[in-house]
Amino acid sequence: MAKITPSGIPVLTTYIAATQFDMPALAKQYDIYSISYQHAADKQEKAEIKRTIPSLLYKTGCVLSMVDDYYSKRYYVLLPLQHNFSFDDPRVSVKRVRFEYTPTYILDKLLLRALARKSTQANAALGRFEQNGLYYLVNFKKSRKAKITNKKLIAVEIDIDADWSGRTDSGEVPRCLIAKVVTFTPVEELQDASGKLYAEYAMEPRYALDLNSAMVSKSVKGEYIKVAASKFKNRVAAIELKELDLELFERTKTGVISQCLDDIKTVYGDTFCVALKSFPSHLELLPKGNEIKKHYAVITGRLLQHPIFLINTTNDEQAEQRLLHQLITDGYSVSCAAEPEQDNLNLLITHHKDTYARGQDPYLQVKQANPGVIIQNCTIENLIDAKGHLSSHVYEVLLKELFVKLELSTKQILIDNMPDALGATYIIAQRVGVAEIRYYTLQIDNARLHFGRLSDVEAGALNQLINPHHSKMFNGSNWQLKPLMYWPEQQEYLFITDTPAVPLADINAILPILVSVEQSNGKAIPKALIEQFCLQFPGNAAGMLLLHYLATNTEVGAIKVADAKMVLKEDKSLKRSEAKEQLNQWLQNYGITLWQSVKKRQDGFLQAHHGLRVFAEHRMYFSANVQSVKASYGNFSRLYRLCGNVADVPTKFYELLTPSHIRHKQYSVLPYPFKYLREEIGRLELT
Repeated sequence: MAKITPSGIPVLTTYIAATQFDMPALAKQYDIYSISYQHAADKQEKAEIKRTIPSLLYKTGCVLSMVDDYYSKRYYVLLPLQHNFSFDDPRVSVKRVRFEYTPTYILDKLLLRALARKSTQANAALGRFEQNGLYYLVNFKKSRKAKITNKKLIAVEIDIDADWSGRTDSGEVPRCLIAKVVTFTPVEELQDASGKLYAEYAMEPRYALDLNSAMVSKSVKGEYIKVAASKFKNRVAAIELKELDLELFERTKTGVISQCLDDIKTVYGDTFCVALKSFPSHLELLPKGNEIKKHYAVITGRLLQHPIFLINTTNDEQAEQRLLHQLITDGYSVSCAAEPEQDNLNLLITHHKDTYARGQDPYLQVKQANPGVIIQNCTIENLIDAKGHLSSHVYEVLLKELFVKLELSTKQILIDNMPDALGATYIIAQRVGVAEIRYYTLQIDNARLHFGRLSDVEAGALNQLINPHHSKMFNGSNWQLKPLMYWPEQQEYLFITDTPAVPLADINAILPILVSVEQSNGKAIPKALIEQFCLQFPGNAAGMLLLHYLATNTEVGAIKVADAKMVLKEDKSLKRSEAKEQLNQWLQNYGITLWQSVKKRQDGFLQAHHGLRVFAEHRMYFSANVQSVKASYGNFSRLYRLCGNVADVPTKFYELLTPSHIRHKQYSVLPYPFKYLREEIGRLELT
């Protein structure tokens, strides 16, 4: 099993520890008005107001920021002080609001969103803009349609969100910063062959881009619509530190959050402050040496006992042959077939599901026609990488998912020594229509899987047991329903819910390193300084190499830092050598940094991206990369919270997250039995 050790290094998160407002000082600079639409006659009128009022407010030319408060049915706007604000519209009522009477959750959003119009920082890497939200423009992306001239705009939206799962008995609700990727797509890409906008985009607001100011604003004839109209998501990395490049870092989600916090300090000083919260990590679970490798060896051994049939629904024979060759090389008994084979394992090759018309997805069609057959689908877009090779990662995922389906077919866990399921009943709720909720269940007994459903009586009894704070997790809307563990005999329950918050890398420690490296990149190392180093450390191979380079280039008396890095990098004998590190540390005394590692586990810089970490006191945890620490991560690891009446969550609960084939070569975010239950629900929905 995984090694469990205490961890004393605190982890920074996007939870907000505190927001502070100097109300008198803010009131000397800004005005706040509320525009109420709560008395609108009907839903249609409210919808029309919500569609038109924001653009009308921005057209007044004085709005710094705006918040639509769903609960009070009001718009709040922030304006410069004593601006002669006038807004006459018979559908709404307008009233000036004092700062001290403005709800905190409105005030901090207004001030946050106003950063775009108040920020005076000149930053070539990031453009800030606000249109009912704060956006940092981080990238331009070429359209997939060749004739389209405008590029897509990729932005990161920063906002403040509430975590209702953490609401206390006193009514306090934790809040956190969120960073969400938003795409502004050229209008041309959303038009049909005749140049007419597709119906689903016809009523969407239009945006215009000013390249000089990097500002995006609403415009009736704007060339962009805020929508990711693509089958493949536009992504922004969580963090990028491979090159220790400050601009690359700033274009990541972590970098944008860091920039936002800096903007708040620059614009507001002490009048508005936001502090993020750190948590002491009580436990960290890390795998032993070859645990994952051995785990997957067992899966391979089980799969080798069964014939595999390959069904290709596409015209791409090359992809089929590459997959076939790899399976044969790995020792599988595999052959091609036109239809799935009963009582055997089947792999289906298709295109991405979005390329097919509604109802024409071959995978769904084959599954519906063969409900009892073990079938795993793979798409050519994922199977073949950019270089035309078989993706080893996708290949491994394909086989482990096939293994899970084999387990479901046999209703038997086929790996020995899986963590104890704690005797719980695992429940996933799904709302069907408006009135009905189905509660699917799983119990595990002696490695056997027993699926079922709660009766109305059982669901009613459980509902009576659940705390009112948690009731929506059991009987709310679909997005509110959460996975549940239930112990009927003890009358105990535990919901597992994702929060809006994520753990963050140690920004305060990383930024000085990036600044130091960037400042060094513009410098040169004098020949005299290298000579001094070689005198002090005779025989140091790294120093002698640079000295030799300068000796063969007699016309220069110094070497640029970038050139020095290249010379040292090209000599393979110096890779990871003590000589290079000795030179690097010595040069830092003179304000020159060649490189610096941010990947050492003991430094804790990237702890937010490594391991399964538990904040026991707060009943929270997150599951990140459990293999070697990397310098680049594509996604954040979301924080999860445990809600229920269990007095003390046992450490064994976290062991339920460790079977690494449930989430490919990673620990999962939900106990492994939920994987089986979700797969079974998916199978039932197709029958």
